[in-house]
Amino acid sequence: TCALPTWPTEPPTAAAGAAADTATPRAAAKSLVIAYLLWLFLGGFGAHRFYLGSIGIGITHAALLVVGVVPVIAFGGALFEELLPSLFASLGIAVLAALAAVIVAIWLAWWARTRRAGSWCLLVVASCGLAIPGPVVGIATIWLLNRPSQPWLLWLYDNSIFAPWLAQTLRALPLPLLILWHAFTTLPQATIDAAAIEGAGPARRLLGIVLPMRLAAV
Repeated sequence: TCALPTWPTEPPTAAAGAAADTATPRAAAKSLVIAYLLWLFLGGFGAHRFYLGSIGIGITHAALLVVGVVPVIAFGGALFEELLPSLFASLGIAVLAALAAVIVAIWLAWWARTRRAGSWCLLVVASCGLAIPGPVVGIATIWLLNRPSQPWLLWLYDNSIFAPWLAQTLRALPLPLLILWHAFTTLPQATIDAAAIEGAGPARRLLGIVLPMRLAAV
């Protein structure tokens, strides 16, 4: 007969337990919150990688930052000063477009909330806005405004920010439209009906009831 192999039946010693504890990965003891904070504030320097023990990747992060930033600081000062007005103009157009998109989305979402087929119409508009490429929106804006036969449209196209503002507003509209439509449709109908019974019109219900209750979505 063949003898069966035997294993030690004694419990592991304290030294063996300590060795098993030290064998666990160091990253397991790191705080995920601290790692994300380091990524948020010092991610360009690779601080989160150094914290998690990925020294090589951290050095790569820091090296890429130095290679990318030093030439800009050394040689790009004059270029930055030259482009600064255009940067502020683009930022202003973006802010105005976002504000206009939110305002239009508020009224369209409220209209859809108060109409039987409004939700379907709104979804079609939002889907088309998301599906149409940006260059197509730009070409349509140029076609609409660049009309020599209409001097006032041509003036808006050549001498104002109306053309880029309109294109950016149309591109930004679908997202707030969908967010506010969902926020308005989840309001209790009894609350809106109670305001209507007390004599509040559609605009007053929107401004006095709906928007305060859904301000977080706005």
